[in-house]
Amino acid sequence: MAESLREKTAGGFLWNSLDYMGVALVNFLTTVILSRLLAPEIFGQIAMLEIFILVSMIFIESGFTTALIRKQDRTADDETTVFLCNLGAALILGGAFYLCAPLIGEFYGRRGLTSVTRLLAVTLPVNALGIVQISRLRAEMQFRKLTAVNVASAIVSAITATICALTGQGIYALVWQQISLAATRSLLLWLTGRGFRFTVFSRSSFLSLFGYSWKLMASWLIYTVYTNLYAVVIGKLFTPSAAGLFWRSRSLAYYPATAFTSVVQGVSFPAMSKIQETDTRLRSAYATMLRMSAWGLFPVMIWLSVFARPVTVFLFSEKWLPCVPYIRIVALALALYPIHAINLNLLCVKGRSDLFLRLEIIKTLIGIALLAGGSYFGVTGICWGLLLNSLIALTLNTRYTSPLIQLSLRRQIGYLVPALLMGSAAAGSVLAALTPFSLSATAETIFSLLLTGAVYYGQSLLFTPGNVRELRDMRTKMKRKREAAAAGA
Repeated sequence: MAESLREKTAGGFLWNSLDYMGVALVNFLTTVILSRLLAPEIFGQIAMLEIFILVSMIFIESGFTTALIRKQDRTADDETTVFLCNLGAALILGGAFYLCAPLIGEFYGRRGLTSVTRLLAVTLPVNALGIVQISRLRAEMQFRKLTAVNVASAIVSAITATICALTGQGIYALVWQQISLAATRSLLLWLTGRGFRFTVFSRSSFLSLFGYSWKLMASWLIYTVYTNLYAVVIGKLFTPSAAGLFWRSRSLAYYPATAFTSVVQGVSFPAMSKIQETDTRLRSAYATMLRMSAWGLFPVMIWLSVFARPVTVFLFSEKWLPCVPYIRIVALALALYPIHAINLNLLCVKGRSDLFLRLEIIKTLIGIALLAGGSYFGVTGICWGLLLNSLIALTLNTRYTSPLIQLSLRRQIGYLVPALLMGSAAAGSVLAALTPFSLSATAETIFSLLLTGAVYYGQSLLFTPGNVRELRDMRTKMKRKREAAAAGA
């Protein structure tokens, strides 16, 4: 059993890596194309509306996804109950969203957003159709199927958005991108997943699942509102163009951060759930995930911060240069993103959704205070507040998880320090080496990335060889698994 779980976890990491790297790559390339075709103001307007869609999805999902994955004895009644709750909530909220669209347009002083808002409401019931299927695939660690679905959906939505942008549809290119993504993903989930056996709505299943999940729902609601409040505040206090520039800086940093976090989170929660009763194994798995997350992401985010200017010009053109100062700060803040996710996953695995909720309330209050204070210094001040809040959140998260597995705050921080030092040294040395040369944005981006990666890998072989071995072991186990599957076929 232990070996089987390790193999599934290793395979899960690699398939999740392919999944989210594939999706991130497709979305990234699409964003590059759309950023050259559309103005910052258009992206800002969509960012200003995202909070309403995302908050609605939190209510629709209601934390049931996590509850289903965590429950070891899932039944058809559980899945049917969750499906009916998801779909019913989506239809109600979608209708309310449609009716309230004119009020949202008036709030921002832009009546043209009414029709955009109403179209976006369509994504709510469409997304709800696939929530249970995603839960089942993750719970059963069927990451290969999930990879195929997510990558195919991203490609379809990318093609749709690009065609719409090229034909002059402006903001609607981004709207149809989201609608096509939701529709394709839900359709493929039903076509590729094993048969869904409908039974009846079970009151006992609902109470059992919701008793665990409502605190997670409240936590995610608080976090989602806070995270997307930045675009609302900037769009309201400043301009949609400023909101678009901030969105660009955060979304660029989000690509590596969320892709890496999704890989870690998608595998870590079901894997840790299976060993939740064994503290020794859980502590070991948790420490490994912390160490590998920092080792894999820190150098990327530090490189992005140091070389933000050439990267921006290379990818998006010079019209996006005003967002460079924001990228430098936000990239450092989001470097801790997967660390936060692993900490919170541990709380979920241990059934401490009460601590999860308490943490989100505390961190959100601190974040709102920093957002309000930072707004007096413009968008740059808001970015510095985001970085400070990320550091505070790391301290709070690790302090709450320490007693659960007897892993001190100092030891948890210690897992992160080597990657931070090596990443900083690698990017700093490459910057010093390239500064005397007058390189184009394209050349500086490519050379700095390759050289930083090479220097960092060399440092890893010298100072943290265990991380390199861990990665090689995961690849070897995945290869053996594929060979065994091929032999069985």
